[in-house]
Amino acid sequence: MLNRLYIVVGVIAILLLAAAFVVPSFIPWGQYRDRLSAIAGEVLGAPVRIEGDVAFSLLPQPKLTFSNVSAGPPGDPNLTVERVEADFSLIDFLRDRYNVTRLQLDGPTVSIDVAADGSVDTGIALAKAVNSNISVANAVVTAGSVKLRDSRTGAT
Repeated sequence: MLNRLYIVVGVIAILLLAAAFVVPSFIPWGQYRDRLSAIAGEVLGAPVRIEGDVAFSLLPQPKLTFSNVSAGPPGDPNLTVERVEADFSLIDFLRDRYNVTRLQLDGPTVSIDVAADGSVDTGIALAKAVNSNISVANAVVTAGSVKLRDSRTGAT
């Protein structure tokens, strides 16, 4: 009798684990663009738009991937990224703390403006770590570029 209980508990555990692998692929993650944009906007201190695909997997490690991201004014964003991939710590993720163990930014472009008085404006003000439940331990940038616009000389 006790062996049957162990078998039933084991089968339920296996089914739950299999569901954690499979179910996230059936969820339309594009519905969460606004929420993801709001979270990214809090971190960057500028409005963020996610216009591309959004994908998420829970196991073996939470991974969030999205594409065509821009931050700053809609007409002239200060930051654009072709693709973002973020891996999270599973235990922290389940506790609603987003510890990004690896952040990969593919094709980012950062625009920096130098005003006539020489002041520098990036359009982004990173959040202070004191109030944020988001942290990044490791970031990789591939094929990135920086665009410097100097209004004193008109050069870019």
